[in-house]
Amino acid sequence: MTTIDELFPSPYLTAADVKDKPIVTIKGFSKKTMKNKQGEEEVKPVLFFNEFEKGMVLNKTNANAIVKMYGKILDEWVGERVQLHSVTVAAFGESTDAIRVVDHKPAADKQTLLDRFSKLYERAVTAKVDGVEDYTITPNMLEHEIIELGKELKAKVEAAEAF
Repeated sequence: MTTIDELFPSPYLTAADVKDKPIVTIKGFSKKTMKNKQGEEEVKPVLFFNEFEKGMVLNKTNANAIVKMYGKILDEWVGERVQLHSVTVAAFGESTDAIRVVDHKPAADKQTLLDRFSKLYERAVTAKVDGVEDYTITPNMLEHEIIELGKELKAKVEAAEAF
């Protein structure tokens, strides 16, 4: 059966696109000119994810949820993961479905942690961090152990890159 969304596709993510509560990785952001409810043009931030071609218009509520998790600097959001979901909200005098960012970091699976650690390790080698060879992951390491090792190494990488 054809839906109204198929007849009139949105260039941006809609609540219907996130019904299954996806965990997505932030790819970047830009500013786009679009029309508001009054038909006036305004510039809005749009967030892009690796998992979707369309971007999500970033409202203040979702921005604040991401700030709570990853800080105020948008460039530092790139590569971070968030979970999206659909809620019904009151807006402009009517009920409508909207996208919301879950306001806590999604749990990382082991492969994601290994990938992130690998990138961090490469940065450590490039930055010539002393003792980088001591930061190795064994096959039986638990997720929380990888996270703790990564935090230690990240501090050393950031210190080395600061000089």
